[in-house]
Amino acid sequence: MISSIDFFFMLLLAIGADVCEVIGGFSLGIPGLGIIVWFGVYLIGLIISFILNLWIFLKGARIFWMIALSIVDLLSGGVLPARTLGVIVTYLLSKSKLPILGGRRKIFSFKRK
Repeated sequence: MISSIDFFFMLLLAIGADVCEVIGGFSLGIPGLGIIVWFGVYLIGLIISFILNLWIFLKGARIFWMIALSIVDLLSGGVLPARTLGVIVTYLLSKSKLPILGGRRKIFSFKRK
């Protein structure tokens, strides 16, 4: 279950990672320093995104939704704020009572004989 405080900080991280991605994309138009700025800002965005995904996973996120949102992000070319949408969807799903496949407990459960 994701608390409201966790959701707030996860949302801040997601927005930060999405903003870094946008700034990195626009910086490629700067002659000379564009590649350096892009690499630095994009790397910061990737680090933030990794921390965010790890945090969401440890909170019991649905792996299916994380993979689906990553695919949407790749297919959109980074245009959609997939991380921010991912945090919102994960929070809403954690509050709902719907049985959704792909939860952490399903993946790490082992059958005992």
